[in-house]
Amino acid sequence: MITDAKEKPSKYIVKFAYNGEQLSGQGELMKTCAPGKENAICDTAIQVAMTGFMLNKGDLEGAKQWMDYAKRMPSTKTEGRKDAKAETIMKIIRSHNAVVKALEDSQLPVPEGKMFSAMTIWHKLACEGQDITILARENGVDAKCNMQTGQILIYGDLAAE
Repeated sequence: MITDAKEKPSKYIVKFAYNGEQLSGQGELMKTCAPGKENAICDTAIQVAMTGFMLNKGDLEGAKQWMDYAKRMPSTKTEGRKDAKAETIMKIIRSHNAVVKALEDSQLPVPEGKMFSAMTIWHKLACEGQDITILARENGVDAKCNMQTGQILIYGDLAAE
């Protein structure tokens, strides 16, 4: 169980207890992570804490079991998970591109004195598009980002969808 959590700007520092006994050391849980990785990050923090706890107690068999637990965790490289991740990424891309298109189609007039302020919106969309593109490429989706508009273009098999 988590006995204490301290919030930092980008993560939580957590302390654990097992069977009522406080574990020495602490774990880190990042506040942001790739979509679908939340459970894996928590599992890893628990596995590391429990392996250390078992080693400190001198329970080598228990430590080995917790280390083996990490090997049994589902791999993100299995084909089914890869397809599910690609579909999730495609949903994110479609949503992002819908925002880009809505902004393009709005034809909102921008006063001359606010032109540079308005440009930050496009800059943020382009940066977000690039971040999504990097995530897509890491997961086998052939994507490219138009850094002028922020629109994400898909190539290959998923382009037809």
